Amino acid sequence: MAYLLVCLAGILVFFFLTIYPRQRSLAGLNRDIEKMETQLKEQESLSPVYQNLLTNMAPQQTGLPPFPEGDKLERHDIGQMPFIFADLARKSGLELVDVIPDVTSLAEDHGLLSVDVRMNGEFSNFRGFLMHLAQISQLESLGEFRIQSGGGVEELTVRVSLRMKP
Repeated sequence: MAYLLVCLAGILVFFFLTIYPRQRSLAGLNRDIEKMETQLKEQESLSPVYQNLLTNMAPQQTGLPPFPEGDKLERHDIGQMPFIFADLARKSGLELVDVIPDVTSLAEDHGLLSVDVRMNGEFSNFRGFLMHLAQISQLESLGEFRIQSGGGVEELTVRVSLRMKP
């Protein structure tokens, strides 16, 4: 009889140490599977709504002007750039302060001239200047923007890279 109780106790210990914990982990995994299946069904049912939203949010015309084909600036035309920038600033309601070319960019042989264009005026007019600036066919890229306020006037600076002929 004692032998039978020891065997029964051994079977119970084996059951509670090995089989029972694995049953609990399997039950937890089954709950996770059911949650994932529910989420999958929800996503499948919402898929047409999502597709409809994607088509409605397709990129629309932003009203940006067409970007001109890239001409290259002649070296003898560099002196005209301050006048061009002054005209663009005036059209945008800004006042051109100065145009400072980066001489080191001329020395490098990568075909670009970097220019800092500094203006005074309201920040709200700066967008118009950038829109006009995008029409310059020699424009390669816009770089650093700086905005400084002081004395009731905002100073706006933009670094512009222009394509140059070698």
